[in-house]
Amino acid sequence: MKKSLLINNTILFSTLLIFVISLQMLSRGITFVFPHLFYIPILISAYYYPKKGIYAAAGISLFYVIPVIFFFSGDIIVIFSALIRMLMFIVIAALVSYLVERSLGNQEENEHLMEFQNRIIENPRVMVTVSDSENQIIIWNKGAENITGYPKSEVLGRSDIWRQILSDNEDIEELKSRIRKIKSNLGNIDGIPLPLVRKDGEIRYVVVSLQAMNSKQEDISKILGIAVDITENRRLEAENRAALNQIENNVSKMYILNDQIRNPLAIILGQIEIKQSTSRQIICEQVIQINDIISQLDRDSIESTKIIDYLRKHYGSFNEEQ
Repeated sequence: MKKSLLINNTILFSTLLIFVISLQMLSRGITFVFPHLFYIPILISAYYYPKKGIYAAAGISLFYVIPVIFFFSGDIIVIFSALIRMLMFIVIAALVSYLVERSLGNQEENEHLMEFQNRIIENPRVMVTVSDSENQIIIWNKGAENITGYPKSEVLGRSDIWRQILSDNEDIEELKSRIRKIKSNLGNIDGIPLPLVRKDGEIRYVVVSLQAMNSKQEDISKILGIAVDITENRRLEAENRAALNQIENNVSKMYILNDQIRNPLAIILGQIEIKQSTSRQIICEQVIQINDIISQLDRDSIESTKIIDYLRKHYGSFNEEQ
């Protein structure tokens, strides 16, 4: 508020002061040099009020043109020169306003871009870390806090955090070896499966990708690490495999059960043929009906087997080798 008032007063008083100087100069027949003083309020207006810069320039220019017309009403050349200068005032104000608006637009765009990047980095579902040449943590995002249970305040500047969250020494040495490799080659490594130990002792499984980063100002690379928690996926895959195995066992048992039912039916039919029972026709019809039901179960079991084979072939989550 105070800054805006100061700017407005500066524009107003400088315009009035230059207007008074213009009257003095024009009254003495001087038409050169002093008009350049009008650039002061015009440029201030265009810079601080870019959307109104053209209108301000046109208004301020009138403080110059009107006195010229008053003092040199009969001199067409002087009046024409004043109008040309007024046009120059407006054009320059328009150019300054355009550059200021463009600069503000780029600044706003950069702010939006930075905000967008920060949202990506602070994704609560993805672990993002950056470590320096000494393996000290310099970035530890919200996702890293959620997955490991360690807050940023306990991690930044530390290089030993990996020994706490990696339970297996072989995993630690393997990770160090890969980091040295990508630092020397400035490359990247994707898809490293690792078990992490949270601060509360819970085991979480993640897939880690590493990327070496360097800048023109420094030769030593930083390491960007991105990890995705796959603990829930592993649990679901295990449940899927268990369910699939159970289905296979049930289908196998169904085959065996069907055979066990058919054998007694065959014996019953044989006994009826031998004894020529009066209820022979009724019993035979019932036996045939039972046999048809069992045959339908056989066909359903075959279809189930085909479905199981299809799932194993096309869906990795059902593959027991995973």
